[in-house]
Amino acid sequence: FSVAGTVAATPFLQELSRLAEEKGTRLPSLKYFACGGAAVPPEIVYSANRQFAETCCFRVFGSSEAPLVTLGYQGESNADLAATTDGEAVDYEIRIVDDNGDPTAPNADGEVPDGEIEVRGPAMMIGYADAGDTADAITPDGFFKTGDIGFINSEGALCISGRKKDLIIRGGENIFPGDTEQACYQIDGIKECVVFGVPDDAMGEELVMIVRVADSALTTEMIREALKTRIAAYKIPKFIEITTEPLPRGATEKFDKRSIQQAFVARIS
Repeated sequence: FSVAGTVAATPFLQELSRLAEEKGTRLPSLKYFACGGAAVPPEIVYSANRQFAETCCFRVFGSSEAPLVTLGYQGESNADLAATTDGEAVDYEIRIVDDNGDPTAPNADGEVPDGEIEVRGPAMMIGYADAGDTADAITPDGFFKTGDIGFINSEGALCISGRKKDLIIRGGENIFPGDTEQACYQIDGIKECVVFGVPDDAMGEELVMIVRVADSALTTEMIREALKTRIAAYKIPKFIEITTEPLPRGATEKFDKRSIQQAFVARIS
């Protein structure tokens, strides 16, 4: 049998791409692979699109409360948009709001700066079982507060920066782990990466990066040097740990950052 398309989380795309290469097939029947549910590093999409016969992989954005808010880009001419953005809204309204909940306006280039993403559309949930939770999550004019931070680029594509609750404040600088994680995934030999914050007396918080590598010859200093060419110095973690074991994931295939963070704190304590 053949498969024309699927929607699945990042690990499934990684594994399908790896197995296709191992078996020497380019999966010619595959017309689309919409990838979401967890962070999707650009290199994973680029790699899969090089492996498959068609440029059919793209990133999407949504949640249980508001499914499939965006659809990504297909085709060779859209390869960069497919890998580096989370698509454009389909049957949904998207607005970016500031810390006061006020919608932010586009700049001169048509880009809407970073802020919390709110969405409204026909597939959105009616509400939670608890009325209080619903009131907290949905604005009076019907927008769902996703808890995700992102911006809209000049081409109208949504770009996710990270989760609002995951924000790390280091020495007064706001850092979203996703920025550092995306840079890490550009380094050859990195299979998995998680970045989080831990308390620090001097800086308020410090960054920690746990990486799973394919090549045990890769060292923390090699990773640190590679990051220096990709992101600002203040986004480079103070602590970098390397493992060859898969990092823990939850039922939805997202990394279990809480357990990873707790295990790190227990080790350094």
